Amino acid sequence: MAKKNKKSGMAMTEEEQLKMLELRNMGFSMNEIAEKMGRSIVSVRRVIKRGSVKKPLTNNWSEEEISKLREMCSLGVEDKNIAAVLGRSVEAVHSKRIKLGISKRDYAITYDYSPDDLDDIAIMLSQRKANDNAVWDKTYDDLLKLLKVGRWYKISCKKRDWKGLSYTMPLMFVGELKNYRGRPLFVFKSEAGFTECYTLQQMRDIKLKEVKEVVMK
Repeated sequence: MAKKNKKSGMAMTEEEQLKMLELRNMGFSMNEIAEKMGRSIVSVRRVIKRGSVKKPLTNNWSEEEISKLREMCSLGVEDKNIAAVLGRSVEAVHSKRIKLGISKRDYAITYDYSPDDLDDIAIMLSQRKANDNAVWDKTYDDLLKLLKVGRWYKISCKKRDWKGLSYTMPLMFVGELKNYRGRPLFVFKSEAGFTECYTLQQMRDIKLKEVKEVVMK
């Protein structure tokens, strides 16, 4: 029976990472380092391959981390493997998955990926993130070219909302703002004088058509 690592699931400290790199430079194998440090071979391999110390993450999860968590869950990746990719503890991954409502029952099959598989998954997610950024940048540029301050547009929802409803209404474009994360918000005003704000993601899911000026009530 395989010996369980004493520190499995615990966040790795900077001192531990430095010690691993030091042992590697002294000629120890990754299996020997894993045994000495009480860590999994997957965790040791990632530190050695990176070749530098990675500061422990804070308890706050970024949107990118959550996106990667969701994608890896959809691929059937086990919590311990997700933890290795994200640099989080197994307990942190499990807790976040539960809070997000992602159940293992949603996926019929789960896989215990090898270290090489995990590296491939990490690369795939990074490439997908870069591609997504390029798409969003183009969407943002296209919207800025289309929208003119003071012009009225007929806003039509492409998708039905959670109540199964869709809508169409005239709105006047007021301008663009940035939220606290620096993300763009597109601000409109309704006929009744109410302010409507849309994120870039929401703007992608609506149809825009310029209309003649509407008299505000």
